[in-house]
Amino acid sequence: MRNFKSKRVSRLSVKGRISRFFVTVLAVVCALLALTSCKSEAIDGETEYFGVLSGINVMYKDGMFTFENGLLSYLSFETEKIVPVCYKPNCTHDEESGCPALISGVGTMFVCGDSLYTFEHGYSWDKKRGETVITTTLFASSVSGTDKHKVAEIEGCSVHGGAYVKDGRAYFTASEVEFDETGSSTGYTKEYLYVCELADGSVERLLELADGHNAASCIEGCFDGRLVLQQNDCSDTVSDYNNRKYNFYDPQTGDITPIDGFVIRAQKDYLILKKDDALEIYPEGTISRM
Repeated sequence: MRNFKSKRVSRLSVKGRISRFFVTVLAVVCALLALTSCKSEAIDGETEYFGVLSGINVMYKDGMFTFENGLLSYLSFETEKIVPVCYKPNCTHDEESGCPALISGVGTMFVCGDSLYTFEHGYSWDKKRGETVITTTLFASSVSGTDKHKVAEIEGCSVHGGAYVKDGRAYFTASEVEFDETGSSTGYTKEYLYVCELADGSVERLLELADGHNAASCIEGCFDGRLVLQQNDCSDTVSDYNNRKYNFYDPQTGDITPIDGFVIRAQKDYLILKKDDALEIYPEGTISRM
């Protein structure tokens, strides 16, 4: 990367600044989710949201959505109580009761305004083709779990990791896993970047991110109007993850730009990179577009 204006400092000198920054970011995200509205029926074009990398724990107002014993649940930070997202009275929260909070195969969740979106995986055996088939369905519901309905469907891929939502469009990464004749995964994976129009459920595959044995990818964050993508073509061992690559993706132009450094944090206003034994902090607008 060239024409950067950054402040290169030691790890110790930025420790306090980074801590304060993370606290500020958390407060901004919580406030944003509490105040904006981006339902599937009426998309607010100004709403912007980035979910956590794991895709499972989703911040919302004074708590977060998570999974507890296979149940979609909500943890209140104020009361420190976790309850299933279930609207059925006297529900025993099991299969016999048909509990709506009992969900399997969820890889990614995100909140847009007061709607909760979940990517749920389904696996089946195709006798004609003699292979395992994956179908991922994106559902939307109210944050209380009511009015759950299908938004979109992604054939042949599973969805894991965080999601980025902007202008009514949800960006996410998906894995196309290869299976052998017995239905077991061979470990060979292709990784893609997708986008879904939440208003009409249309899905578009934007580009291939990685291709190899246990290949991996995710949206690391957003900065200066661009997505920060993490890509790894091969991860046979844990140490292989040290070779991960990072790129900017511009949703407006489709341009890909390499990032020189290991991404520590990527948000709208700040990008923090690790280079050798130092951290580099870039405020918004200080990285030239190449």
